[in-house]
Amino acid sequence: LQAVGIANVPVYGVQTDGPIIVLPAAILRDDDFVYLFERLVERLDISTPLGAWHYATILCRLAENHAKVLEKKFEEVRETLV
Repeated sequence: LQAVGIANVPVYGVQTDGPIIVLPAAILRDDDFVYLFERLVERLDISTPLGAWHYATILCRLAENHAKVLEKKFEEVRETLV
């Protein structure tokens, strides 16, 4: 995102160890430091119905909320890319 001029938007990843999933995040701030959030994040066990439900709802929230923020930021810098 830094290459296209977008900052202050978190980027999420997925780490797995069998059925255990962790969703770390990273964010580039205006001070040009990348902040990583991978400690003390909640671990989800998708082998259980409740764990699978939590994982699915997190992905839905990211798609619904975070994607809109990222799309807005991209639209702000779109003209400079074309």
